[in-house]
Amino acid sequence: MYNQLNYHVLQESGYTGYILKKAPVKVLQFGEGNFLRAFVDYWFDMSNEKVGWNGKVAIVQPISQGLTKLINDQEGLYTLYLRGSENGKTIDRKRVISAVDACYNAYDSADWEKIKDIARSSDLEYIASNTTEAGITYDPESTFEQTPPTSFPAKLTVLLYERFKAGQKGVVILSCELIDDNGKELQKCCNEHVKDWNLGDEFKTWMNEECLFCSTLVDRIVPGRIRDEQEVAKLTAENGYTDSLLDVGEVFGVWYIEGPQWLEDQLPFKKAGLNVHVVPAVAPYKKRKVRILNGAHTGFVLGAYLAGQDIVRDCMNNESIHGFMNKLLYDEVIPCRSGSQTAEGCNDLIERNTVDRHLGLLDDHIEIFSRSSRGFLVCYICCARSHQHVAMGGRSDQNTFTELVRKLEYRMFYQGTDFLVKETVVTLTRRQFYLLVTHHSVDDITIQTGRIDDRLRLVSVIDPETVGSLFDLFDFFVQEDFGTVGHRILTEGYRHL
Repeated sequence: MYNQLNYHVLQESGYTGYILKKAPVKVLQFGEGNFLRAFVDYWFDMSNEKVGWNGKVAIVQPISQGLTKLINDQEGLYTLYLRGSENGKTIDRKRVISAVDACYNAYDSADWEKIKDIARSSDLEYIASNTTEAGITYDPESTFEQTPPTSFPAKLTVLLYERFKAGQKGVVILSCELIDDNGKELQKCCNEHVKDWNLGDEFKTWMNEECLFCSTLVDRIVPGRIRDEQEVAKLTAENGYTDSLLDVGEVFGVWYIEGPQWLEDQLPFKKAGLNVHVVPAVAPYKKRKVRILNGAHTGFVLGAYLAGQDIVRDCMNNESIHGFMNKLLYDEVIPCRSGSQTAEGCNDLIERNTVDRHLGLLDDHIEIFSRSSRGFLVCYICCARSHQHVAMGGRSDQNTFTELVRKLEYRMFYQGTDFLVKETVVTLTRRQFYLLVTHHSVDDITIQTGRIDDRLRLVSVIDPETVGSLFDLFDFFVQEDFGTVGHRILTEGYRHL
């Protein structure tokens, strides 16, 4: 029987890693989920160790249900495992994070007052958030008098107003929500509330000029908790304690923060040698990440899945899939990128950030066929001909999902014959392919195994000797007017992202 993690139990367990028990609260964080704890809190925890930043994070539970009690029961401590591949070597790194001071439920009136006290504190320097894509929205129903206001921007506006009234200096707001211009959009919402609530021009000027709303780009895969009970039991025995907040993240992580040069000097990350960067604009970095990393995945997912692959890691151990991905990136994607960065200049980026990241996904739940990729089956095949942006998930500004399916069917099956790769492999009939891409509505496309020949598989085995590479496979998905090779569709699609 093992005790729940806290400072005393951790000491008794014999843990010898870095721990900081007491420090002033310098960060107020909206969100207590797995991602923020494996990302933002990790960076500040590392800064405490590397450069003696000596700061703690106070977490705000932004919705009524959450992890406040669990976090406080463990005195803010939790175990983080960073797993993956670095320079071809498998990494499984454990760290107990001690950067969190406490967690407060915004919907508990006593806790809300404590959150206001933190907002008024002279120690506070940063406010970080990840309230999901739906979190940064203007809600006209949120009022200043609510305890607390309903929306996140409304809550933040109230706290900034409390800080302004206390005569404190402005803070830096670090938005991590997965929307474009997250910091700017948050600032717009706060300004709407300032106007609605008549908080005055003086406060509005302070908020917009003394506070810095930063848009950021976050990049780390965080599977979160471990689902395998046997692995949990094994880790519990190794650690000597139970941890209800145990978190797992990808070893790779990078954070781009849009802001002025002085911010990089103020933040502790550069001094600590961490992969966090203050840049003039995050948009170019997002475009690079989406086109190279996400584009690689989207590029090989269709052929790899039909070839019998399920897990991203296994795809990187397949000579044909790995080779196709590299050729796609070097010959098609990178040359399309604007600017002077050529394929030769991207070697480190591709090999370390793409191959290593795909190879290093140790969690077998990370499948190659995500929901968005299923919808993209039809979309990226059609996007070169339509010459318009087709969104991930199967939607288009002008084409309905049904129209895209019809276009694809016409291109692939206009002769009325089954779709064959070669005589020695399993065939995929027109009806089978239609079921593959239209099993459910466009917003909930799923692959149902056991429905069609137990598994939807176009190619039983990819043989490098006979098939050569996945270029051969993708050639079957296009006609002459789509380009000379199948992956050319991706090039055209990326130009419209």
